[in-house]
Amino acid sequence: MASRSVLVLSFCLTLSGCAGPRGGFPLGLAMFGTGVAIGSIFTDLPHRHARIDDHIYYADGVYYRDTPRGYVVVNPRPGLWVDELPRDYKVMRRHQRDYYTSKGVWYRFDPDRDQYRVIAEPLENGET
Repeated sequence: MASRSVLVLSFCLTLSGCAGPRGGFPLGLAMFGTGVAIGSIFTDLPHRHARIDDHIYYADGVYYRDTPRGYVVVNPRPGLWVDELPRDYKVMRRHQRDYYTSKGVWYRFDPDRDQYRVIAEPLENGET
């Protein structure tokens, strides 16, 4: 297994909105369910990863953006496509449709593309 070394954890205490009452995360970090914090920077990608968009990589439910400082863990934006779900996904059925969720990210399978699309949470955006 390839070793991953963490360069920096982005604490952004001094940046506006990161630690305040406006919905920011304490210390400017949000956690995926794996213990990897949004904003963490890695020198290398995990061994099994896929490029899914310009400068965006995916590995078992964690999304990375390629930057000059390294690979930064980011929240995926709705509309990204992945070939496989994370190992720990859960299924939720609503209005005769299956939705998949893992680490706070929601997906819906598209049989025409044979891929999963990142979506906004279906209960919040009224998606059916």
